[in-house]
Amino acid sequence: MLVIENDDFAFLQNLIEEPYSYVLNVRKHSEHYKPALHKAWCRTLRTTKKTDRLSPFTGQDYKKIIAQDLDELKEWLPRNGQPIDFDTVSVCSVCSPLIDLVPKALPDLSILDEHQDSVDTMVKGLSDEQLADKLSSLNKTARKKRISSVKYERNPYVRIAVLRRAKGICELCFNQAPFLAKKDNEPFLEVHHEQPLSLNGNDVVENCKAVCPNCHRKEHYG
Repeated sequence: MLVIENDDFAFLQNLIEEPYSYVLNVRKHSEHYKPALHKAWCRTLRTTKKTDRLSPFTGQDYKKIIAQDLDELKEWLPRNGQPIDFDTVSVCSVCSPLIDLVPKALPDLSILDEHQDSVDTMVKGLSDEQLADKLSSLNKTARKKRISSVKYERNPYVRIAVLRRAKGICELCFNQAPFLAKKDNEPFLEVHHEQPLSLNGNDVVENCKAVCPNCHRKEHYG
């Protein structure tokens, strides 16, 4: 059984790896809210939410309890102060978790990219002062996540701060970004870590440069 709070990356990763597990959506601080039961493949669990936080799925009012067996969830409720029994849990009408439905599609790695795009959009809306405040309290080391291979969770505050610093100019060749990105109409530059995260480089502004795609490939393969 997993209890996930304040970590959307881990939550979405689990949906990908264990799509047929059960997910109990629990409000953290309410005695009058019924926990909702889903199958992990349910699309409502990964519906994009408008929020000003990095973890809209597990970092606001809710946490996710994930188990392979319904009995584990039934035992979890009374052990963790829930004032109801399992018979009064709200059951999702989309995925009908008590019935063995076959989903039209299972969650895949694209949901992590979609979540990252959503987070980036939120961070871009911060003022320079708000961004500086967020940067001052960051953990410098990127969290390492394992899916089918190791993936490093890059901090969006660092990424946006580096792109703002560059102002559309590659910080290696000093040319203008080669084109405007389709999704936001902003100069397209990529954030490169001078000391790679895989070699214990820190995920901080000082270790990053905003570079054009050509220079980025040169840094890796030149």
